Amino acid sequence: MSSTHDRIKYVGGSIFHGCKVVWGSLNKFLPSGLVQKVKTEPMSFGLPISQKVNTEPTSFRLPISGLCNLMYLNLSNCNLGEGAFANELGYFPSLVTLNLSGNNFVRVPLGIRLLSKLEKFNLENCKRLQELSDLPSNSRLDLRADGCTSLKYLFDASNLNRLNKSFFNFINCFNLNGNEGCNNIAFEMLKIFMYQGISNKRETFQIVIPGSNIPEWFSHQSVGCSLSVSLPVHWNNSRFLGFALCAVFVLHEHHPVDKLYIDEFKTFNATHHLLCCLKLDGKELEVYGRQPAFRFSEEFCQVESDHLWLFYVSCDKYFGTEWWHNSCSQLEFSFETRWPGLKVKECGVRLIYEQEVQELNQTNTQSSSRMSPYADILIGFDSPVAGETSGTGSTTCMLEEL
Repeated sequence: MSSTHDRIKYVGGSIFHGCKVVWGSLNKFLPSGLVQKVKTEPMSFGLPISQKVNTEPTSFRLPISGLCNLMYLNLSNCNLGEGAFANELGYFPSLVTLNLSGNNFVRVPLGIRLLSKLEKFNLENCKRLQELSDLPSNSRLDLRADGCTSLKYLFDASNLNRLNKSFFNFINCFNLNGNEGCNNIAFEMLKIFMYQGISNKRETFQIVIPGSNIPEWFSHQSVGCSLSVSLPVHWNNSRFLGFALCAVFVLHEHHPVDKLYIDEFKTFNATHHLLCCLKLDGKELEVYGRQPAFRFSEEFCQVESDHLWLFYVSCDKYFGTEWWHNSCSQLEFSFETRWPGLKVKECGVRLIYEQEVQELNQTNTQSSSRMSPYADILIGFDSPVAGETSGTGSTTCMLEEL
């Protein structure tokens, strides 16, 4: 670093390519007076991404003096190995974004649970990562572990209890199959999240994971990228919680990264988008960018097979309450893709009511939890369900009144 100006830019979050990093005390890199500035103002700090990555893992001690207000920390592609952080992460209580992608540790660093404000956690392309045993203690979390091909073990399900809004990306994490299969892992996480939402309203849960089948529990299923649900009069009652949706997608065309448009976000880039749109009686719901969506990038991780996108959205928290006051007889869900080669093969949806979530929580297997959808839930609202049909393409699934 040749000048004070360069040092200030560096601490402010600029990325330097092709530099050597010598860790010691951060004070060595700071001009006089800047340490105090870091203490009092939110700052970001990034390490340079070398053009040539050393294959031997390294470890170092994070400089902690004066960085208690640090909000953004980018340590991507720094060749960090096991025990790289010791216990230093606890000294960064203000972290909102942490990027550890492209490193070489086997387990997530100690102290992650102490980061109560961490919302965005990037572990993409950590090829040696085997265990993700803990999560930050925040109620909102966007965790990306795409390309972690050695990942076998996830956090205890009790970690989901504190999450109000969560996103989990596990693209190409094929070792998560284990004995149960990725579909069951995703479904179990969804079940726990929905159950916690009965007493404490939750906003949304999303997970992307290898898989090629819609779980049978999704009562309305369709081949293709859209489906419709016809509803009885009193479907929207005090026991209604929201929607659970699922889509199987594949990337059947691969393009050179330099030919793709890349969206740049704080902790990751995106080359492809998949989102879910909702129509009420044929009219598209205006949610001003809040519709369920996920993004991923083929810059470092090509999607190699079918994947499952499974998510839950609360009706009140996600879409607002105004539109529920109007009568609605038909819902149409459609999955839209952005950028080339991305295709939705099939999709499913289930309306979620409080009673069935309670019953679902008492079961241990997916097959035993499959109930006749809505039949008992609408009792007392003069709208029991007679049956349903499902098919292929843009299918209508009927819920008929007796």
